[in-house]
Amino acid sequence: MDKSLYEIIVCPSCHGNLEKAKQADKLVCRFDRLVFDIDEGIPVLLTEKAEMVTQEAMEALL
Repeated sequence: MDKSLYEIIVCPSCHGNLEKAKQADKLVCRFDRLVFDIDEGIPVLLTEKAEMVTQEAMEALL
């Protein structure tokens, strides 16, 4: 996925910024603590498919 897209893609729930996880193909919303998968280079930005994680798990991803 092109890095410039990270600047315009937002969380579908709160419309906040998403951050790329360090080691996994995932995007993370810090505010909602939601983790969205990136499937074959395409972000899956559906809240019903997102995983809600704890603060500690979110920090480990970032």
